[in-house]
Amino acid sequence: MTTSTAERPDLAALHNERSVDVRNAVAGLDSSYRQPLLLAFFEGLTHREIADRLDEPLGTVKSRVRAAIQTLKAKLHRYGGHDDELP
Repeated sequence: MTTSTAERPDLAALHNERSVDVRNAVAGLDSSYRQPLLLAFFEGLTHREIADRLDEPLGTVKSRVRAAIQTLKAKLHRYGGHDDELP
């Protein structure tokens, strides 16, 4: 049985707090890491499409997206998150 945040105000508050933590962590990334991450996860672009759009080598884009994810995992873990919450 799944409990919705509408049924559990405490879960809704936790979700909202977690969303703020994620937004702050993403905003704290250097733009060279933040931009490809946002293009991949929020615009749904492939690494190749990101490389073309940013005029960067494909390997650089892959490395930056991977590094951004690792940085976010570390930051969010310090906020009390769990490693399984990010890809």
